[in-house]
Amino acid sequence: MTATSKRASGALIHPALDFLMLGGLSLLIPLLHFYPLFNDPLVSNKLGWAAFYLAFVVNNPHFMHSYQLFYRGFPHKMHAMSRASQIRYLLAGVIVPFALLNGILAGGMVGATMFLGYLVNLMFFLVGWHYAKQGFGILVVMAGRKGLFFQAIERKILLVNAYTIWALTWVKTNIVAQDHNYYGIPYATFDLPDILGPVTMAAGGLTTAATLYVFFRLWMREKTLPVSGVIGYLAPIYLWLGFWNLNSAAFVFIPALH
Repeated sequence: MTATSKRASGALIHPALDFLMLGGLSLLIPLLHFYPLFNDPLVSNKLGWAAFYLAFVVNNPHFMHSYQLFYRGFPHKMHAMSRASQIRYLLAGVIVPFALLNGILAGGMVGATMFLGYLVNLMFFLVGWHYAKQGFGILVVMAGRKGLFFQAIERKILLVNAYTIWALTWVKTNIVAQDHNYYGIPYATFDLPDILGPVTMAAGGLTTAATLYVFFRLWMREKTLPVSGVIGYLAPIYLWLGFWNLNSAAFVFIPALH
C-alpha cells in the first residue's frame, strides 16, 4: 500500500492489519468461553503461563518505549509547562510510581500479603482506567486519520461511556467479597453495597445507547466510520473489561492483546 492510499484509508499500516491489531483479535475472547477445552483446569493453567510470557514479550517493549517518550527531556518539558501541567506531570511520572514501588518493596520485605493483595486489586482498578482511555484514544486517532471528527458533546459521551463501563466492570467484580490468587499473591475483592450493581448497570446501558447514537450520527454525516477505531474503542471496554471473568483462559490473554 502506498503512502497516498494509506492516508486515504486512514490506515497506520494496512486496513486489515490495523483491524486485527487494534482490537480485531480480541473478538476471539468471547468465543473461548464456548470452547470446552479451555475450561479444563490443566489446559487453563498451561495457557495461563503461556499467555503470561507472551504478554511479557509483547508488552515490555511497549512499556519501555512509553517510558522513553515520557521521561526523555524531562527537565526541559517541565520548564516549558504551565504550573498545573507540571503538577500533573510530577504526580503521574514521579510521585505515584515512587509510592507504588515503595509499597510493593515494603509489602514484599515484611511479608504483608494483605497489603500486597490490596495492591493487586488496585492494579485491576487502574488497568481498567488505562484500557478505557486507550480505547477512546484509538478511536479519536483513527477517526482523525480518516478526516472524521467528533463534535465536543460526542467526545464527552464517548469518554463518559468508557469510564462508566470501566466502573461497572470493577463494581461487578467487587460486589461480593471473594478470595483469589494472582500469581501466588492472595487478594480479596471488596464487599461493595448491593445498590451499586443496578445503578452502574443502568448507567452502562444508558451510556452505551448514547454511544451507539454517536456512531449513528457520524455515519449519517460522513457516510462512513473509522472501523478499526470503533473496534479499538469497543474491544478494551466491552471485551477486555466485560468478558474477562467469563473464562480464565480468555482473561490471561488480555494483557498480550493489549
